[in-house]
Amino acid sequence: MPRPRRSRVAALSLLATFVASLIVLPAPAALGAAPPPCKVANLTRGGTKGTLQKAVTAARAGDVLRVTGTCKGTTVIAKDLTIRGKRTKATGTPTLDGRRAGSVVTIEVTATVTMAGLTIRNGAALGADWPNQSGGGIFTFGILTLRKVVVTKNRARVSGGGIRAQGATTLIDSVVKDNRITEVGGGGCGIATEATVTLQGTTTVKHNTPTSGASCLGGGIAAYLTATVLLQDAVRVETNESGDLGGGGIFVDNNAAAVLDDDSLVYQNVAGQTGGGVYAEGVVTILADAWVAGNSASDGGGIYGLCATVTIPDPQIDHVFNNVPNQVSVIC
Repeated sequence: MPRPRRSRVAALSLLATFVASLIVLPAPAALGAAPPPCKVANLTRGGTKGTLQKAVTAARAGDVLRVTGTCKGTTVIAKDLTIRGKRTKATGTPTLDGRRAGSVVTIEVTATVTMAGLTIRNGAALGADWPNQSGGGIFTFGILTLRKVVVTKNRARVSGGGIRAQGATTLIDSVVKDNRITEVGGGGCGIATEATVTLQGTTTVKHNTPTSGASCLGGGIAAYLTATVLLQDAVRVETNESGDLGGGGIFVDNNAAAVLDDDSLVYQNVAGQTGGGVYAEGVVTILADAWVAGNSASDGGGIYGLCATVTIPDPQIDHVFNNVPNQVSVIC
């Protein structure tokens, strides 16, 4: 007797089973997995803590701490420390995540701190009073050096969406990007300073803007009082916005100064009012190999000076060009 033929339904069922066996779906844990846990090792004295604040509290001045994983919450540092991130395949980018609880890192006036190889994100300095309204990512009263650090996606109500510096601060090969000011008339969506801020190497300040309906003097950087901002090497201040205020890239207060040196570039920043690249009431000095280009504003697309001292090498067009509607406007 001939063998009965399998039904079409049965055959299709077997085929479907076979094809399904070839498809490997990600394990449920891999979908939306929690970030790797925080581990902070004291490389000087030994020991490991589960939060950066605990490690800082336990450390002595001069110690070196190493961060792996994602450390959540805020940290206050009042002693001299070096904090290094270590990236591994298992733990990814070492990250300090403020979880919108305040400034991610606060450095007291007593401290000299070096931070390297870290991402600092999700800070929210939205308090009603000083200083809790400034420095979403970092608020430093001390001396700070950042090397290969990314400060991103932080917010402040009044000033310094990414960084507020009251003490000397140096950024080397670092990035300050996508930070926000949330109030009308704020300052320094990226960085706000009353001290000397030096940007070196490949440091970039970019995509810092006010939130909808807000504004900030200095979309990228605001230099207040007697502050000095130094742009050196291949530094870029680019694609920042100030909202309905001046200084899309940099704002320079009446006793402050900005110096553009080496191969630094202020590029494609936008101001709702004057000074697309730079708005200055103080001193702006452009040295031989620096440029202000591709910025836009209502006046002074490149540089707008209000009773300011603006020094540009000759010929000016080699250093300030392709700005809209004009290159330089200085009035008093």
